[in-house]
Amino acid sequence: MDRILQWAWDRHQAVYSWAWMAVAFVAALPIYLFLSFAVVASEHSRGYSSAAFAAGIVVLMVAYVVILPGQGVWRSLREWSKGCVIDTAQVLEETYTYSRRVIGRSLATIVVGAGLLLLVVASLAGQSGSRLVHYALAGCVAGFASHLVGVHTLAEAPMRPVRIALADLTDHGDALPRPRPSFATWTRLSMLAAAMSFAFSGAILTTIFVGTVEAPLLWILVGLVLTVIFGFPITVGAAFAPSLQPIRDLAEGTKRVAAG
Repeated sequence: MDRILQWAWDRHQAVYSWAWMAVAFVAALPIYLFLSFAVVASEHSRGYSSAAFAAGIVVLMVAYVVILPGQGVWRSLREWSKGCVIDTAQVLEETYTYSRRVIGRSLATIVVGAGLLLLVVASLAGQSGSRLVHYALAGCVAGFASHLVGVHTLAEAPMRPVRIALADLTDHGDALPRPRPSFATWTRLSMLAAAMSFAFSGAILTTIFVGTVEAPLLWILVGLVLTVIFGFPITVGAAFAPSLQPIRDLAEGTKRVAAG
């Protein structure tokens, strides 16, 4: 991903935000296709083409709303790429502001988008009433968990090439505040979300191939229970958390160096 984004920035600075949107679309589409096809298979329908079309439209809308290409800081970067004079320190700070805001916006947008997608696909498959609500809730949970895995990384990754270019041969970055929440916190959340996503997906596949109870709410329950049983002990407990200690030590050392 880093190499793709660096390549896009080096060669397409003027339309970099649109390039990032294209990358995000390609990366997210398989997840939404899986969820859509799972509903079709669970309902013994044949509307795979309609489900794929709906997934493509939703992912396109989500990618645009989350990234907002050509707007805000992206506009300043486009002007800079064309040779216009800008306040690089201010724009550099705007990249951090953008990343902080995009975390909440992306989670909200993806939760709504995934829920709406499964509701539409279930409706196309012939469902109605409370079952549509169940599918919508399942979509919201799936969207939230799948995006939480990399929500911080995906907010920061497209800005790394930009920040390197803006801060080149300057000390602008040294004066900016340190990230909050910490890297360790984001890592724990990512691990828990990964456990939830895989457990949720496993419940869906079991329903499709084994023919167990076809209840979308059961998918959520299985995902939550397995996350609590396996995810929390691994992430917060003794198995994984100690591996983050060197990172904490490095962060403390950085603070001491910055303080002189």
